Amino acid sequence: ARNAHLRRLLLVIIAHASQNLESLQRTYSELRWADQLVPLLRAEQVSSVRAACMLACSSLCRGHPRCSAEFINAGGFAVIEELVTLHHADDPKTVARALRLVAYFTEIKVSTKTMIGRMCELLLHEKEEVANAAALCVIALIKVQPDRGEKLKRSSEALKRAISRWTSDRSCLSEEQLDVLSALKL
Repeated sequence: ARNAHLRRLLLVIIAHASQNLESLQRTYSELRWADQLVPLLRAEQVSSVRAACMLACSSLCRGHPRCSAEFINAGGFAVIEELVTLHHADDPKTVARALRLVAYFTEIKVSTKTMIGRMCELLLHEKEEVANAAALCVIALIKVQPDRGEKLKRSSEALKRAISRWTSDRSCLSEEQLDVLSALKL
Protein backbone atom coordinates (compact mmCIF):
# COMPACT_ATOMS: atom_id res chain seq x y z
CA ALA A 1 0.00 0.00 0.00
CA ARG A 2 2.85 2.35 0.82
CA ASN A 3 4.50 1.81 -2.58
CA ALA A 4 1.21 2.55 -4.34
CA HIS A 5 0.84 5.76 -2.33
CA LEU A 6 4.37 6.83 -3.29
CA ARG A 7 3.77 5.99 -6.98
CA ARG A 8 0.58 8.04 -6.91
CA LEU A 9 2.32 11.03 -5.30
CA LEU A 10 5.19 10.94 -7.79
CA LEU A 11 2.78 10.79 -10.72
CA VAL A 12 0.75 13.70 -9.36
CA ILE A 13 3.96 15.73 -9.01
CA ILE A 14 4.88 14.93 -12.63
CA ALA A 15 1.38 15.89 -13.76
CA HIS A 16 1.18 19.20 -11.95
CA ALA A 17 4.79 20.23 -12.59
CA SER A 18 4.73 19.51 -16.32
CA GLN A 19 1.29 20.81 -17.24
CA ASN A 20 1.67 23.63 -19.78
CA LEU A 21 5.38 23.94 -19.04
CA GLU A 22 7.15 23.31 -22.33
CA SER A 23 10.67 23.24 -20.90
CA LEU A 24 9.78 20.46 -18.47
CA GLN A 25 7.77 18.59 -21.10
CA ARG A 26 10.85 18.75 -23.34
CA THR A 27 13.03 17.39 -20.51
CA TYR A 28 10.64 14.51 -19.92
CA SER A 29 10.69 13.85 -23.66
CA GLU A 30 14.47 13.60 -23.59
CA LEU A 31 14.13 11.13 -20.70
CA ARG A 32 11.77 9.00 -22.82
CA TRP A 33 8.88 9.41 -20.39
CA ALA A 34 6.36 7.49 -22.52
CA ASP A 35 8.49 4.35 -22.45
CA GLN A 36 8.07 4.37 -18.66
CA LEU A 37 4.56 5.68 -18.07
CA VAL A 38 2.61 3.91 -20.82
CA PRO A 39 3.57 0.41 -19.55
CA LEU A 40 2.80 1.54 -16.00
CA LEU A 41 -0.59 2.83 -17.13
CA ARG A 42 -1.36 -0.54 -18.74
CA ALA A 43 -0.17 -2.68 -15.82
CA GLU A 44 -1.20 -0.63 -12.78
CA GLN A 45 -3.80 -2.41 -10.64
CA VAL A 46 -4.41 0.31 -8.05
CA SER A 47 -7.08 2.65 -9.41
CA SER A 48 -5.81 5.79 -7.65
CA VAL A 49 -2.31 5.22 -9.11
CA ARG A 50 -3.78 4.45 -12.54
CA ALA A 51 -5.77 7.72 -12.41
CA ALA A 52 -2.63 9.65 -11.41
CA CYS A 53 -0.68 8.00 -14.23
CA MET A 54 -3.40 8.99 -16.72
CA LEU A 55 -3.24 12.55 -15.39
CA ALA A 56 0.56 12.61 -15.79
CA CYS A 57 0.33 11.30 -19.36
CA SER A 58 -2.34 13.84 -20.21
CA SER A 59 -0.37 16.71 -18.69
CA LEU A 60 2.74 15.75 -20.62
CA CYS A 61 0.85 15.46 -23.93
CA ARG A 62 -1.24 18.61 -23.82
CA GLY A 63 0.25 21.45 -25.76
CA HIS A 64 3.36 19.48 -26.69
CA PRO A 65 3.20 17.72 -30.07
CA ARG A 66 6.39 15.75 -29.48
CA CYS A 67 5.15 14.32 -26.19
CA SER A 68 1.79 13.53 -27.79
CA ALA A 69 3.54 11.62 -30.58
CA GLU A 70 5.70 9.77 -28.05
CA PHE A 71 2.62 8.73 -26.09
CA ILE A 72 0.92 7.40 -29.22
CA ASN A 73 4.10 5.71 -30.51
CA ALA A 74 4.57 3.98 -27.16
CA GLY A 75 1.11 2.43 -27.51
CA GLY A 76 -0.67 4.93 -25.30
CA PHE A 77 -3.76 5.22 -27.43
CA ALA A 78 -4.22 1.44 -27.39
CA VAL A 79 -3.90 1.54 -23.59
CA ILE A 80 -6.59 4.23 -23.43
CA GLU A 81 -8.90 2.02 -25.50
CA GLU A 82 -8.25 -0.88 -23.10
CA LEU A 83 -8.85 1.29 -20.02
CA VAL A 84 -12.08 2.72 -21.36
CA THR A 85 -13.35 -0.75 -22.24
CA LEU A 86 -12.15 -2.67 -19.18
CA HIS A 87 -12.51 -0.12 -16.39
CA HIS A 88 -15.48 2.07 -17.31
CA ALA A 89 -17.50 0.59 -14.44
CA ASP A 90 -14.88 0.22 -11.70
CA ASP A 91 -12.56 3.18 -12.32
CA PRO A 92 -14.54 6.19 -13.54
CA LYS A 93 -11.85 8.72 -12.61
CA THR A 94 -9.24 7.11 -14.87
CA VAL A 95 -11.77 6.61 -17.66
CA ALA A 96 -12.89 10.25 -17.49
CA ARG A 97 -9.27 11.41 -17.63
CA ALA A 98 -8.59 9.06 -20.55
CA LEU A 99 -11.61 10.39 -22.44
CA ARG A 100 -10.52 13.99 -21.87
CA LEU A 101 -7.16 13.08 -23.41
CA VAL A 102 -9.02 11.47 -26.34
CA ALA A 103 -10.95 14.76 -26.74
CA TYR A 104 -7.62 16.63 -26.83
CA PHE A 105 -6.21 14.24 -29.44
CA THR A 106 -9.38 14.72 -31.48
CA GLU A 107 -8.97 18.51 -31.30
CA ILE A 108 -5.40 18.31 -32.60
CA LYS A 109 -6.61 16.00 -35.37
CA VAL A 110 -5.15 12.71 -34.18
CA SER A 111 -7.42 9.98 -35.50
CA THR A 112 -9.73 8.71 -32.78
CA LYS A 113 -11.89 6.75 -35.21
CA THR A 114 -11.58 3.50 -33.26
CA MET A 115 -13.03 5.20 -30.17
CA ILE A 116 -16.14 6.81 -31.69
CA GLY A 117 -18.54 4.00 -30.84
CA ARG A 118 -17.25 3.77 -27.27
CA MET A 119 -17.48 7.56 -26.84
CA CYS A 120 -21.15 7.46 -27.80
CA GLU A 121 -21.87 4.49 -25.53
CA LEU A 122 -20.38 6.32 -22.55
CA LEU A 123 -22.58 9.40 -23.06
CA LEU A 124 -25.14 7.73 -20.79
CA HIS A 125 -22.66 6.38 -18.22
CA GLU A 126 -24.01 6.39 -14.66
CA LYS A 127 -21.03 8.42 -13.44
CA GLU A 128 -21.41 12.04 -14.50
CA GLU A 129 -17.65 12.62 -14.86
CA VAL A 130 -17.44 9.79 -17.42
CA ALA A 131 -20.56 10.90 -19.32
CA ASN A 132 -19.31 14.50 -19.46
CA ALA A 133 -15.85 13.43 -20.65
CA ALA A 134 -17.49 11.32 -23.38
CA ALA A 135 -19.53 14.38 -24.35
CA LEU A 136 -16.32 16.40 -24.68
CA CYS A 137 -15.03 13.73 -27.10
CA VAL A 138 -18.15 13.90 -29.25
CA ILE A 139 -18.07 17.72 -29.24
CA ALA A 140 -14.41 17.72 -30.28
CA LEU A 141 -15.13 15.22 -33.05
CA ILE A 142 -18.00 17.31 -34.43
CA LYS A 143 -15.92 20.50 -34.29
CA VAL A 144 -13.07 18.87 -36.22
CA GLN A 145 -15.38 17.01 -38.64
CA PRO A 146 -18.71 18.85 -38.81
CA ASP A 147 -20.21 16.30 -41.22
CA ARG A 148 -19.52 13.57 -38.67
CA GLY A 149 -22.36 14.85 -36.45
CA GLU A 150 -25.01 14.04 -39.04
CA LYS A 151 -23.49 10.62 -39.71
CA LEU A 152 -23.42 9.86 -35.98
CA LYS A 153 -27.03 10.96 -35.52
CA ARG A 154 -28.07 8.47 -38.21
CA SER A 155 -25.79 5.55 -37.36
CA SER A 156 -25.06 5.47 -33.62
CA GLU A 157 -27.79 3.79 -31.58
CA ALA A 158 -26.03 4.90 -28.40
CA LEU A 159 -26.07 8.53 -29.53
CA LYS A 160 -29.74 8.20 -30.52
CA ARG A 161 -30.54 6.95 -26.99
CA ALA A 162 -28.59 9.82 -25.43
CA ILE A 163 -30.33 12.40 -27.63
CA SER A 164 -33.73 10.91 -26.84
CA ARG A 165 -33.09 11.03 -23.10
CA TRP A 166 -31.55 14.50 -23.17
CA THR A 167 -34.17 16.17 -25.35
CA SER A 168 -37.01 14.91 -23.15
CA ASP A 169 -35.76 17.03 -20.22
CA ARG A 170 -33.00 19.58 -20.80
CA SER A 171 -33.34 21.11 -17.33
CA CYS A 172 -30.95 18.66 -15.65
CA LEU A 173 -28.33 18.41 -18.40
CA SER A 174 -24.69 19.26 -17.84
CA GLU A 175 -23.02 21.98 -19.88
CA GLU A 176 -21.22 19.27 -21.86
CA GLN A 177 -24.46 17.49 -22.72
CA LEU A 178 -26.07 20.74 -23.83
CA ASP A 179 -23.00 21.44 -25.97
CA VAL A 180 -23.40 18.07 -27.71
CA LEU A 181 -27.01 18.90 -28.52
CA SER A 182 -25.94 22.31 -29.77
CA ALA A 183 -23.13 20.84 -31.90
CA LEU A 184 -25.67 18.42 -33.39
CA LYS A 185 -28.03 21.37 -34.01
CA LEU A 186 -30.82 19.93 -31.83
